[in-house]
Amino acid sequence: MRIIAILILFFLFFNIIFSYNVIGDNILKFLPIGTTINYYIHETSSNLNSYVTFDIYIKMQWNGTAFNISGKSISHTTPVTFGNGTTIINITGSYEYPLNLWIYVTGAGTPTGFLETSKSFTYYNGIPALELKDYNNYTYISLQYMIPLKAYFSENLNPATNQTFSSLLIMNNSELSFYTGSYKVYNATFNYAYQNYPVNLNLLVASKEASLELLNYSNKLSLSIVGSQFISILLPITTFNDLDGIGKFIYNGSTYYIILSSQGTSLYLNSSVPIVASLIPGTNYYMISVPYSGNLTLVFNGNYQPHVNSSIITPQLSVKTVNVGSSINFLYPIIAAILIGVVIYLNYRLRKK
Repeated sequence: MRIIAILILFFLFFNIIFSYNVIGDNILKFLPIGTTINYYIHETSSNLNSYVTFDIYIKMQWNGTAFNISGKSISHTTPVTFGNGTTIINITGSYEYPLNLWIYVTGAGTPTGFLETSKSFTYYNGIPALELKDYNNYTYISLQYMIPLKAYFSENLNPATNQTFSSLLIMNNSELSFYTGSYKVYNATFNYAYQNYPVNLNLLVASKEASLELLNYSNKLSLSIVGSQFISILLPITTFNDLDGIGKFIYNGSTYYIILSSQGTSLYLNSSVPIVASLIPGTNYYMISVPYSGNLTLVFNGNYQPHVNSSIITPQLSVKTVNVGSSINFLYPIIAAILIGVVIYLNYRLRKK
C-alpha cells in the first residue's frame, strides 16, 4: 500500500542521512555557506476510518556540498490506538537540493505522482515563478533558483475504502536574495533540421529584461541570452533532442559543463557552477536558471547550418515578448489611491464640522 510505504519512507528519511540523488551535486555551490531555507510540510493519509497526519518543520542549511537538515515531525493518528495518538520525532539528515524534496513528496514523474498538464509564468508571494498544474494539483517553482516555493498534491487511491493521500509543501522563508519585480517571458522560435527533415523549434526565456541572439560557435548552433536580475530557460525535450543536447554553457566568459539526462539526473563537471539545470520530473521540460544578471550562452551539439538533402538551413530567430506584471507591485497604486481617498474624505468631514 502506498500509504504504508510513504510512512515508512518518512521515518527513514528523517532519521538517517538521505542520499536520494535526483539532481547532481555541485548544483548550488555558488551559495554562501550557512544559507538557510525553511520548509513546512503537511501530509494526510487515510484508509477506511483511520487517519494519519504529519506536520513537518524543516530547516535546511547549506554546508558547501549539501543542506544539513534539522527540525521536527509531529504525527497524529485517529482513532487513537496508544497514548494520545501524537508522536514527535526530531529531524536530522542532509539533502543535496530542495527540488529533490518536492520530487520525493509528490512522487513527481512516477505513474501515480505529479504529472504536469499545464504551465504558466506567474508569481508566488511576489517571487517570479513557474506554475505547474496536474489537474487540481499544483507547484510553484522559483524561476531564479529553481527551488519549490509551494506545492499541493493529492491522490484518491481507492474511493471504496477511502484510501487517500495529500501533501502541502510551503517554503516559509529563506536567506536567498529573491528578485520580486516585474519580468518578461520571451517565446523564441527558429527553423532547423533534424534527421534530414525541416523542423521548427522553440524555447521560453524569463528575465527582468533580456536580449536573445543565435550565434555560430565553432560551427555549432548557440543561443546567447543577456539578462537582467535572473535568467530562466524552459527548454522542451523535443528541442533539446533535435539539437543533440547542450555541449557547454558559457556564463560571463567562463565555460561550464553540465550533462543533462532524461532520467532527471544532472552531472556537474566543474567544482562550482553559477547555473542550476535539470529536467523537471513529471514534465516535458529541462529548466535552466541563473540567479544573477549576465550573459549566458547555450552551445548546442547540433551544427549551426544543418542540411535537408542538399539544401543548407540557416536558422532564423523569431521572438515574441510577454510582460508579466508583479501582483504585489500592482497593488501599491491601488492601496495608495484608497489611502488618499480616505484622507480627502476625512478632511472634508472635519471641515464641515
